[in-house]
Amino acid sequence: MQPSRTPKRARTAKRPTAARQHQPDPNRYSVDYMDHAPVWQSLVFAPGFFRPTQNGAPSEPLEACFYAKILDYCMSYVLRSPEALNISDQAVYFHLCQRIAAGKFIPLHSTHDRFAAYRSAIAVDGLWADEPMAVVKLTLSDLAVGIGLTRTGTNSRAVLASLNRLSQATMQRQKVNKEGIVIEKGVGRFLAFLCCDSEV
Repeated sequence: MQPSRTPKRARTAKRPTAARQHQPDPNRYSVDYMDHAPVWQSLVFAPGFFRPTQNGAPSEPLEACFYAKILDYCMSYVLRSPEALNISDQAVYFHLCQRIAAGKFIPLHSTHDRFAAYRSAIAVDGLWADEPMAVVKLTLSDLAVGIGLTRTGTNSRAVLASLNRLSQATMQRQKVNKEGIVIEKGVGRFLAFLCCDSEV
């Protein structure tokens, strides 16, 4: 009679720690971000449009150029600003894009009674002057929370400063045909905002 063998214990799977479970995959994060944020990709790849800046450093003007192809036409863009745009400004711009992607905006067409006022604020002329606009209404504290800050007066003033810098940037655009001839051109602010009693 053979002695009975001690049954082997089942091997337990290693349980992931809480930190490992919530550890972000940078590739997945970037894909998820772009899936729901209609960020204008040309601006992401425009060299020098958003750049790190040092606190207290003197402001430097910026000029960034980039090109895009739309069907049989080439679009040429020149962005200028009296003050460089920093990473905080980029975060504010990206959050506004996220809100538009989530449907948290008001579509403004040329037939809207407020269209002329908003077009005057963004100072658009020529190409795309009559295109619909996306109007995002929110408080400064909501905008601060949207980019990962807390609801404090200091942070509200910081995002307001970002909106001021973004609104100073102008964008000149030209539509060029295959022969290299400019057939349409326009100019306008990169972003504009209006201050209300409790919202921007």
